[in-house]
Amino acid sequence: MPNDIFSGRINDYVQFRLDYPPELGPFLDQLIRPEFIVADIGSGSGLLTHWFLDRGLSVFGVEPNKEMRAAAEKALASYPSFHSIDGSAEHTTLQDQSIDLIACGNAFHWFDVEKTKLEWKRILKPKAHVLLIRSDWKQYPNAAMKAYDHIIMKYCTKRRGMVSDPKLEKAAIKNFFASCTFEGIAKREYAYTYTELVGRFLSTSFAPKAGHPEHQNALLALSKLFEDFAINSLFPFGTITTAVYGVL
Repeated sequence: MPNDIFSGRINDYVQFRLDYPPELGPFLDQLIRPEFIVADIGSGSGLLTHWFLDRGLSVFGVEPNKEMRAAAEKALASYPSFHSIDGSAEHTTLQDQSIDLIACGNAFHWFDVEKTKLEWKRILKPKAHVLLIRSDWKQYPNAAMKAYDHIIMKYCTKRRGMVSDPKLEKAAIKNFFASCTFEGIAKREYAYTYTELVGRFLSTSFAPKAGHPEHQNALLALSKLFEDFAINSLFPFGTITTAVYGVL
C-alpha cells in the first residue's frame, strides 16, 4: 500500500466514514478474551481499533500513513492501552510471537499477501487467530448503491482494478488461511444527507480531489444521484459487513 494514498483525505475520512454496525460487538465478544493483545493492521483512523479498546484489550494500531496515525492518536488518546505503530502489514515492527489476535478492517486489499502471511505468522502466538472485517457497499441489493458504485468506477479510475481485486475473492482468502470460517455480521441501510454522501465519496482513496479534471464532473454525478434516489432528502446508503476468522 502506498503510504500517502489517503493523504489529504483525512478530514473527510474521519467525518464521513461509517463506523462498523452495532452487531459487530456481540460478534467480537464471542471471539476475544480479556488478556488478548491485539494488532489492528492497517488501522487507519481507528474505526476498528476502538471496538477492542472499549473491551479493555491492549491494541497495537499498525498504520503506514502519517496523517491516519495522527487521526487515530487524537481519537484514541483517552485509551492508555492503545499503542500507535508506524508500520505496515508486511513489516509491522512488532515482536515475535507477541500477538493473540490480528484484526484487519477494510484494508486487506492493500496488502502483499505472501509477505503479509510471513510477517503475521512471525508476530502471532502459536494457534492465535486472524480476523478480517469488511463493510462493503458493492453487493448491497438496492439500485441506489449500484448507481453509486457506477460513479466510483467511472471517476475513481485507479479504483477499478481494486473493485474486483482477486485477493478479496473467497477462494483466495481461504487460501490465505490454513482454516477459517466466513460469517455474515450485518446488512445495514443508513440515511445520508447530500453533504454526507459527497464526503463519503471524497474519502475514497482514489476519488478525484479538487483541481483534478474529473472532480467537478464527479460532484455533478453525485448531485444527480442524490436527486434520483434520495427519499425525504436522505440517500439510502447500504453496507454489508462480513468477517473471516481463522488460523494461518
